[in-house]
Amino acid sequence: KQEFTLADSELNAACHLIAGLDFRVRDVDQRIALLSKAVDCGRRDLEGDTAELIRPGQSADAFGQWNRNVISEALYHLAIVYYNSGDYRQAVPIFEEAIAFNPDDLTCKMYIPEAKFLGHLVDDFECIVADFQSLADFIERKDTKTAWNKDKKNALLSLLWVRFGNCYYALSPYEPYARQRSLSRALECYEKAYALGPTSYLAQLSYAQALVAASRQDISDNQREEIAVEAKALFADVFPKVRDKLATTVEPRIRMMLYYMLAICVREGQIEGELPHAYLAQIHAEKANLGTNSRIQIFSPRTKNDHSLADFIAEVQEYQSRLPSLSAQRDRPADPFGHLQTV
Repeated sequence: KQEFTLADSELNAACHLIAGLDFRVRDVDQRIALLSKAVDCGRRDLEGDTAELIRPGQSADAFGQWNRNVISEALYHLAIVYYNSGDYRQAVPIFEEAIAFNPDDLTCKMYIPEAKFLGHLVDDFECIVADFQSLADFIERKDTKTAWNKDKKNALLSLLWVRFGNCYYALSPYEPYARQRSLSRALECYEKAYALGPTSYLAQLSYAQALVAASRQDISDNQREEIAVEAKALFADVFPKVRDKLATTVEPRIRMMLYYMLAICVREGQIEGELPHAYLAQIHAEKANLGTNSRIQIFSPRTKNDHSLADFIAEVQEYQSRLPSLSAQRDRPADPFGHLQTV
């Protein structure tokens, strides 16, 4: 029996794409090599003689479109690997290349301004604002069809407004962006996200966090109580949704983020019968699945920044150090927006 391996046989772009998406491939460089090979093979097949590649009954145009779709998909996932590794400067042009093959890829378009923000790729914060706003306007105008119904449209818009709001909520280490930090504008974005996706755990959590921050600003006691009640209800509602999401998630970095979300819900939402320490402890247990030299970035749902594994753990430890002891659940955490005047 003759055996073949990836190195021994001539595979098409789809085969390399599938290999690059195999969750068992943990090495970033190996995943990049496989996805790059998928792109190269796709281009080769687009430019070469397709007579021997076309299946019986398949037209050359249909094969070409299928191949372009595979290239676009491979480019998207290749950009995501760079993005998840914190190499935003490398990711952005690959996202743009994927869009050239598939101009309707709105997911790629949404990643670009976020990558610019996280990677500090432009000095002018308003360029990022313009990118988000332009994409939001485009999606709003997009006609709903059979494959693009109103629910899908609203879900995508909700996610866009969450990511847009994160740029205003995050305390960016890049000073030109940090100057633009605005609780009022973040709250406006999150409120839109929640209105469009009232069942989205990301929209609910982000809106609840911004409400808590708003309740700690210089407002009347009646306003503070009203806002705090709304936030507490949102945390209580989103808590089981995040747990359900955790139950179906296997990727370690996403699981770590979700455990952090659960701890935030418990603490800020004052959920009875739960302790934030229990969920924070799971983050430390989960980090072993990433390895000691992981290049993967992990998103903090608290500060809205991507972090290396070491920096993410340091933030979690800092948050945990400010919690009351297990025997004395009394003090509330310091307001992350305590210095910020509502704009």
